[in-house]
Amino acid sequence: MDGAVRVLAGRYELGDAVGRGATGVVYRGVDREGGRVVAVKVVDEGLVRGLGSAAFAVREVWTLAEVRHPGVAEIRDVGNDPEHGVCVVTEFVEDGERVDGLADGGLHPDAVLEIAEGVLAVLAEGHGRGVVHGDVKPSDVLVVRRGGRLRVKVTDYGLVRVLSGTGTRFTQSGEMIGGAAWTPPEEAERGADGTAWNPVGEVAPGGPEGDVYSVGCLLYGLLTGRPPFRGDVQGVLHQQVHRVAEPPSQAVRGLSPQWDAILMRALAKRPQDRYADAAAMRDALEPLRVAAPYRPVAAPAAPKGASEPSPGRRRRGRALWLVPVAGLTAAAAAAYLLTGTGGGLPSASGAPSSPAAAVPVSPASAAPVVLGHLTALGDGFDEDVQAVRLAVDAYNATRPAVRVELRLYDTAGDDERAAAQAAVDDGVVGIVGPASSDDATAFGPVLEGAGVPNVAYGTTVADLGSQGFAYWHRVIAGDDVQGEAVGTFLRTGLKAERVAVIHDNTEDGRPLADRVRQVVEARGGKARAWDYELADTGFGDLVDGVRGFKPDAVFVAGHGQGAGRLLRALRDGEVTVPFVGGDGTFGRELISAAGDAAEGAFASCACLVDPEGTSSPPAGEFAEAYRAAYGEAPSDAYTAEAYDAATLFLEAVRSGAALRQDVNAWLGGAHLAGVTGPLGFTEHGEPEDATIHLYRVDHGAFVRLGTTTEARP
Repeated sequence: MDGAVRVLAGRYELGDAVGRGATGVVYRGVDREGGRVVAVKVVDEGLVRGLGSAAFAVREVWTLAEVRHPGVAEIRDVGNDPEHGVCVVTEFVEDGERVDGLADGGLHPDAVLEIAEGVLAVLAEGHGRGVVHGDVKPSDVLVVRRGGRLRVKVTDYGLVRVLSGTGTRFTQSGEMIGGAAWTPPEEAERGADGTAWNPVGEVAPGGPEGDVYSVGCLLYGLLTGRPPFRGDVQGVLHQQVHRVAEPPSQAVRGLSPQWDAILMRALAKRPQDRYADAAAMRDALEPLRVAAPYRPVAAPAAPKGASEPSPGRRRRGRALWLVPVAGLTAAAAAAYLLTGTGGGLPSASGAPSSPAAAVPVSPASAAPVVLGHLTALGDGFDEDVQAVRLAVDAYNATRPAVRVELRLYDTAGDDERAAAQAAVDDGVVGIVGPASSDDATAFGPVLEGAGVPNVAYGTTVADLGSQGFAYWHRVIAGDDVQGEAVGTFLRTGLKAERVAVIHDNTEDGRPLADRVRQVVEARGGKARAWDYELADTGFGDLVDGVRGFKPDAVFVAGHGQGAGRLLRALRDGEVTVPFVGGDGTFGRELISAAGDAAEGAFASCACLVDPEGTSSPPAGEFAEAYRAAYGEAPSDAYTAEAYDAATLFLEAVRSGAALRQDVNAWLGGAHLAGVTGPLGFTEHGEPEDATIHLYRVDHGAFVRLGTTTEARP
């Protein structure tokens, strides 16, 4: 198959095989419609025969797309290729590392806790929908390292359960297609006739308790470096039923007894003695979370010569893809878009598979309007994407007269303008985004020429409002406003008479630094400027110059790790005065690079990051809704702003505006109370109420102090 199969359904180009297992072979592929990288699993022919027909297999696999969570490798297409059989197309997790490659001798318990929370959050979403994974094992759990944090992706959700035909790891003929080391006792031993299960407890096999047991085995292995039971397949299955595992603390010196209590309950032989589901097990982790907060695991060092990502683009990703949100089940909606945009994998009959054909798009008579989201998609965990989806879901839940369908357009492909043009061609009523200053500059003319209203939420370049755009808006302040606010804070808040102003020679760093210097000098202070390059690691001359200037404060218009390395060099060079960074320094990357030197550093941002929602009642409601939807608090820059941008469009549609020009007119007169504050625009599309927030590193994390006028150092 490796040499013969290159393209499926005339759409998916296959590359190298990246994984082989009992359910089939996984290939790295490319979707010709947009150029995105995908994972293509060609399902084992024997399993399909065991299910009776390819059509049944396709239909059953589609049901798994019901599980929607940022930590699930999303199913994007399923069908029966005439030549190669049943195939499943899913999201390809870039830079994902299987956890079975991480636990050589065991991981740090704090890292295991982080992985546990990620896996259990995914399973809790599935269990809440009545869908179990059915074969949780290390090879199905991928981690992506970002800024010292571990992010989790779970693959093959429910696939073994569906393809076995029994809802368990065994086929009707008794063949095992799951992992023995992670198999719960109620599934581990079958009767001689191949149909009766070993009666370990009163709970039927294939329920959420089975997933809990498998997670217990997984976490046990990550902590100790080995699964609870070892041996050949039959020996391990026997032990799963008849032997009690040793507490993990016997293998890990100093391990908290709480780990023992949690894992030994998860590994109970009777299902009814375990946690009822993943949500209950996740709740049980709370004492560990409080007692031992996660300490970052060092990411692998970048190879020599590697450069940092472009600071103007805060996210990276692949090519164009579309995600419907409203009116369809996840499975039906995914099929509708995949087959309705030019093909996709055909069904067993040879026609394109389309479970959505009989599903109404809206309970109302009016057709839905399409809202686009233009952003650079990356590792699948982008909070802005989740925030916009949350807003649309909440709107559609009110059963409005006109529903809204959300589509995502990735700006990170080689032909960046193609994403904007695709949105125009799809007839979107408006665009949430662009998400970055670079994108706004590149795509603005495309959207403007087509008369597509757009509301940017991460675009801070100062001069966009002066370019005469009639359809462009943004909900955050530009760098000119930020420079004014930060310069004022340096002089009046910190009482700094002498300010060292440093930038990283980027197109957004230089103007921000220049504006801060101008404001400091206009307010009677003295400022001196320096610059450096993003890739610089040695700052000796710069630090010497700053130290000789004897400043009362240092301002840096830099980005991420480069600014963090500079901060570390300044502290090592005995420049201990207050450090204030621009919005490019606001994030985990600075803290990761600076280490302990980051403590007490300030950062400004036009964004409101308020995970606990204490800044206002709307912020509190948003934080609560986001946590309920995704299992964690919103903690990234521009998440709340993306939600507000989407809300403006949704309220325009609610008011009756269904055409681009009507939506644009509504936006021009909008006055709403948003999560981030009052929402409204000047005649040039700038926010009427522009606020700059100040944050400070406290115990290894940025904490909001208030606006630059409210904050007290």
